[in-house]
Amino acid sequence: MTLLQKVFLLFAVMYLLAKGVIFLALYLVTLRMEKKALAFKRKREKILRKRWLQNRELYRKQYENYEKRKRLMDME
Repeated sequence: MTLLQKVFLLFAVMYLLAKGVIFLALYLVTLRMEKKALAFKRKREKILRKRWLQNRELYRKQYENYEKRKRLMDME
């Protein structure tokens, strides 16, 4: 092998090594971001579920009151 081929091979190996390190770093960052996002999603869904249940109960009470008023109006 000539000197130029050895230098090229060295640079090619360094390039692939750097590419592998960048890939690994991005992969780890992606895993961390996914973990945080899933935690945020669970928290958000819990809040939305609680709000939905409160709204459903409020709607049920209002509808009961409406039905009572309707019955009273029909009786008069």
